[in-house]
Amino acid sequence: EDIRQGNREAWSLWEKWPGNMKNFQYLAADGYNSLEQIEPIDFLEYFKNIHPAKDIDNISAQIEEMRELVNTEMWKLIYFID
Repeated sequence: EDIRQGNREAWSLWEKWPGNMKNFQYLAADGYNSLEQIEPIDFLEYFKNIHPAKDIDNISAQIEEMRELVNTEMWKLIYFID
């Protein structure tokens, strides 16, 4: 929905490789054309609009229980083909 509205250019899910069925780590990456697209983001409002029937506190707690935060990075887009 966020891509359709033009708020971000891409979204992708990456799997750490190699892995096994008991030890996977994942990375979700958002793509933007400029840093100005990131500044006005209201993630709580997006969540409510996209998933009106879901409880964000419950979802956040479930994610925290199963994830292992290893690293956070920002990448500058050098070249993009659409």
